[in-house]
Amino acid sequence: MRISRTAGLCVAGLFILGSGPSLSAQAAKPKILVSVDNASIRTKPDAASPIMANPAVGTVFEVEGKSGPWYEIKNKTSLGILVTGYIHEMFVEVEKAEPARPPAGNVPARPAAEPGPGGGAGTAPAAASRLRVGVSVSGVAALRSGYDHRYSFDATGGTWTIADSVASAAAMGFGLDAGVFITPAIEVAVGAEIFSKSLEGTYAIDVPNSKIANDPAHAELTSPAKQSVKAFHFGLNLQLVSAGPLSPYAGIGGSYIMAKMALPQDILYQDTFDAANKHTVKITSVQLADTSINVFGFFGRAGIRYALAPTLALFAEGCYTLAKKDIAHPMMSQAGLSDIVSLNLGGFTAKVGLSLIL
Repeated sequence: MRISRTAGLCVAGLFILGSGPSLSAQAAKPKILVSVDNASIRTKPDAASPIMANPAVGTVFEVEGKSGPWYEIKNKTSLGILVTGYIHEMFVEVEKAEPARPPAGNVPARPAAEPGPGGGAGTAPAAASRLRVGVSVSGVAALRSGYDHRYSFDATGGTWTIADSVASAAAMGFGLDAGVFITPAIEVAVGAEIFSKSLEGTYAIDVPNSKIANDPAHAELTSPAKQSVKAFHFGLNLQLVSAGPLSPYAGIGGSYIMAKMALPQDILYQDTFDAANKHTVKITSVQLADTSINVFGFFGRAGIRYALAPTLALFAEGCYTLAKKDIAHPMMSQAGLSDIVSLNLGGFTAKVGLSLIL
């Protein structure tokens, strides 16, 4: 009799233990279903915080927590990185069964605005397509107009050498750019920059002695040479990931550069002989003329935006442009000589500015 009682107790105990909920069922997270158009995922549980993404109707998220009317979720970026975000309860429904996308043509209209911190009207949820307009102060480590040219030829009395060079220098400029986000992570961007500065040009000449062999004379003159550059950019930016107010991005594209450079048309000099027919040369003036150079190039850039407000961001960006061109040297052409000068109108540009996101 004792044996049968003990067995009955054991069976009853197993039945009681087996009838309780499993640990995996207790740990299951609730899920929510996006139920309206243009729902907004924000970086903080606040209608004034930046928008991280605009999930499609029918998207399902696991709930990590809740802060007032805001659900805390994990949102996957375009690079597959999970980032914490917040979505208002008015945009979702708590999923009770298998997720089902609302039938086409029967999607509830989105609310006019998210509630603000005090329960009143807040900011309207933004669509995936947004317009960005920015202004910037730009600086270049070297104005893209520096060059070094040297040409020698044989003529009366021996070998002549003409040299001219312009030293690259740092310069400040201004920029204007705009973009349209065709998705929350991809932006089609255009922009323009203007730089202008007076650089230092060095002009030299080696003149042979027309009366005595092997007696060349050298002269050199330094003179300002004004350079200006207008650059127009167009390309794509990829917003890598949003981490709170910070949004790093990278982009590639093309540039059309219009430069004006003061190149020498003629070097005027004075050749003086002494009693022994030795001579000295002095450059009296250099005639410069603006030469237009247009070239197409390519650029790569990277930067970061910091959201000061939902529609205002501070940004910093670095850009490297590759744009080279060979042109006929105007002074050589005027003298009936054939020679080219190689110009690199590309280089590194750094800029900071403000963007307005509409």
